[in-house]
Amino acid sequence: MNWLEQLKNPNAVMVKGIFKQLLKDRASNYDEIAERISSTIITKKDLESFCSLISELYQTGYLESVKQHKEKLTKMGIKVTLSSEPDSPPPVPKIFE
Repeated sequence: MNWLEQLKNPNAVMVKGIFKQLLKDRASNYDEIAERISSTIITKKDLESFCSLISELYQTGYLESVKQHKEKLTKMGIKVTLSSEPDSPPPVPKIFE
């Protein structure tokens, strides 16, 4: 994506960045759809909603995977204890301390 395309569709950089963060090397397979999705994200609220959706999808998949692994380990006789605080925000790294 060249700089003129970025000016026409500034949210594409954000959407592609999210895909890159989650999908790593496979993200480039979805550049075309990322550009089309990002062209429909008009307002800041749209962008926040999209980010929330992606976060919810990621979290749901992760928690389902953990649940399935716990079930398999329990069937093998391994006791599994998981703890989390889903309602508390993650710690924010301190840059200037």
